[in-house]
Amino acid sequence: MLCVDLPKFRILKKQGLSLRSMFGSHAPVAALLAITAPMCFCTKEAQAQFRDLAIPGADGVTQAYSIQGSQVVGTYLDPFGMSHGFSYDLTTHMYGIYDATLAVNGTIVTGLDGVNRAGSYFDASGTQHGFVFDGSSYNTIDLAAGVDGTEVTGISGKYVIGQTTDIFNPLFFGTPATSSFVMDLTTSAVTQVDAPDALASANNTFLNAISGNTAVGSYTGSDGIDHGVIYDIFTGQYTTVDDPLAAQGTVLYGIFGNDIVGTYVDSGGLSHGLVYDIATGSFLTLDNPKGYSTIITGMALSNNIFNPNPVFVGYYLAQNGNSTNTYGFWFQEAAPEPGTWAMFAGLATAAGAVRRRRKRSRAC
Repeated sequence: MLCVDLPKFRILKKQGLSLRSMFGSHAPVAALLAITAPMCFCTKEAQAQFRDLAIPGADGVTQAYSIQGSQVVGTYLDPFGMSHGFSYDLTTHMYGIYDATLAVNGTIVTGLDGVNRAGSYFDASGTQHGFVFDGSSYNTIDLAAGVDGTEVTGISGKYVIGQTTDIFNPLFFGTPATSSFVMDLTTSAVTQVDAPDALASANNTFLNAISGNTAVGSYTGSDGIDHGVIYDIFTGQYTTVDDPLAAQGTVLYGIFGNDIVGTYVDSGGLSHGLVYDIATGSFLTLDNPKGYSTIITGMALSNNIFNPNPVFVGYYLAQNGNSTNTYGFWFQEAAPEPGTWAMFAGLATAAGAVRRRRKRSRAC
């Protein structure tokens, strides 16, 4: 069984990637892993599997946001401070660059589904617009309620999610109110999403990823702290998720089956990566040892027949002289030992046609 805890970073403002981080301290993370769910984890092998995403032209900021199969998408800043979307294939190591047709001040890619890429771009005035790129053209998504722009963060089938910010907030005069939305691309129907407790805190609700009918993200509660949220777009049900180690907030960034990846911030202000198992309610912390803060944004099954362990993507912060750099990465736990494979094969033979639950405890 695998569950993980991830740090909070929201992205995007003019000329790319205003990191809305929840951590305050730049002290190094003392421990690589804090395991809070039954699991065996080989620390040395695991550390060797954190691999940076090297995108040519990136200048100190690269952020991976989502993964499907071997395809990773994200955003980087060039030496002039302009943001560009990118895709990267973990198998072929080929990459592509995305710049929206109408973009003047930057493009950000945050979600993918098949050939479709979803994200945002900034026009000449700095206004943000959502888009879906279908492989040949960029289709702009603007909501009328988004007087301060529209941000698209995820796509799954016919649905896209994102958020809009209003200049006027009727509950808190002079404070911008952020609401999320779900849009049906076939009908253009839009559903506004505001977590119940967020209504007491300037309607701050953020959806970051979607899979099928389930979206995940966060909201700022009446306590002033961010809480992870799972939203069922069919039933309208909200479920709050708080990592037990979180002292200053939890944010969810990606979903794959019963597993959700996200971020939590501890009592010292440090952010940590996480995975949460919906079925069991268990958590696991996962930190990249190369930096002082880890952000996990996506998860996918491995397409490597020799290593069935899932693949995670995200980004981490590291000190580089007097500056802080942001590096995209992908992570996969090392493959089981040959003897373990033989054991798995024997179990499969004995079980015959009995179907097992996809996730299982790993032996180290």
